[in-house]
Amino acid sequence: MFCRVRKIQPTLTQTELQKTLLIGRGLGLSPEEAKRGFQQSQRPFIYTKSVQNQTNNARYYAVLGIPPNADKTQIKKAYRKLVLQYHPDRNGGKSDAEKFRAIQEAYDALMEQ
Repeated sequence: MFCRVRKIQPTLTQTELQKTLLIGRGLGLSPEEAKRGFQQSQRPFIYTKSVQNQTNNARYYAVLGIPPNADKTQIKKAYRKLVLQYHPDRNGGKSDAEKFRAIQEAYDALMEQ
């Protein structure tokens, strides 16, 4: 499963390096400690973002009632079926409108991938 995650460069840009060294010096860190601290601070972001995307994707597939390995054709077919069932113009209920929004969000997110 692919996740949209900001890629961290293995090396710092010149500007990032200068800022990191300046902040590190102010904290009493050696240049190597400052660089290492900066790079380690980026790792939780990558992990958190990818886990969040996986969780959202699982939820989106569940909303559409399809398996996680469904292709775009299956996604579109499930979406169209649910839209006919829950569209606010066909059913005036508030819960149907909320369900319709969830279906739309799931479809949009899965089709972007």
